[in-house]
Amino acid sequence: MLYRGFSQEQLEREYAPSSMIGGDIAPYLAAYSALSAQARAQLTVQENLDYGDAPAQVLDFFPPARLAHHCMCSSTAAIGRRSASAIRR
Repeated sequence: MLYRGFSQEQLEREYAPSSMIGGDIAPYLAAYSALSAQARAQLTVQENLDYGDAPAQVLDFFPPARLAHHCMCSSTAAIGRRSASAIRR
């Protein structure tokens, strides 16, 4: 019993997203990808903003529509970035 009576096998099953949907995660990933592409096409986005030194420490920033015209490049300072030059394209 590792956590609240769950065995290691039970915990692994509970934390595996594919186990909650019958094992076929592909349709969900395809829908997620399509919705992401739609959002990028319709919204203002600043992609791959570094928030740390590790390669995986990046985020995509979608400012609210009412603020989008104020957020290009200056948003990096608002979210704690070192400088606008850190934006990778």
